[in-house]
Amino acid sequence: MPGLSGGVTQYSLNGRVLNYTDPDDPELPNTRVNTFVPDANFGVYYYTPKFYAGASLLDMFSFSEQRQIYYSQGYSFANLRKHPHLYVTVGTMLRLSEQIALKPSVMVKEDFKGPTSVDFNLMALFLDRFWLGGSFRTGVSSSSKSGYQPDLESSAAVSLMMEFFATEHLRIGYAYDITTNGMASYQNGTHEVSVGIVFPGKSGKERMQNPRFF
Repeated sequence: MPGLSGGVTQYSLNGRVLNYTDPDDPELPNTRVNTFVPDANFGVYYYTPKFYAGASLLDMFSFSEQRQIYYSQGYSFANLRKHPHLYVTVGTMLRLSEQIALKPSVMVKEDFKGPTSVDFNLMALFLDRFWLGGSFRTGVSSSSKSGYQPDLESSAAVSLMMEFFATEHLRIGYAYDITTNGMASYQNGTHEVSVGIVFPGKSGKERMQNPRFF
């Protein structure tokens, strides 16, 4: 299933609220400057009852290194431009028994500037009702990239996740994520709670005729 979206992003910089080291610098704005930048996103997704794969590219018009985000009243700000992001994911569903199934998956996240991020995920489904699993996120070095600290390549995080179908219509989830690199001493992890609701069709029947695991 392919998908395409387009839109416009507004960027704004209020020069009146900035504190300048050299306020007499003629290159610095003393008013608000604005610009509107068009952009587009593209994605494709394929799935079967036991397998799925997908890819998406965000900010497709941001590949040009020469494009300026701001140019107003003679002011040009090259450092305020967006960069494209690529996401690729693949996973499968392995039925171990009537009560237990495993869903391993991998997601690759690329911003074409910093280290490539890779998520390795493994979820277990019990009785088609309760999910329990974890995720490990790490960075992959690349000799073709430069301009960032080498120690960022070993950045990693660990996540624990669970999800429970309280009823046929209500799904409740919880996830805890904590970094394992040098940033671990500055934060205690993040908590995420999610709630999902399945609404019945107009005739009172369920919209979802078959269970969907991805």
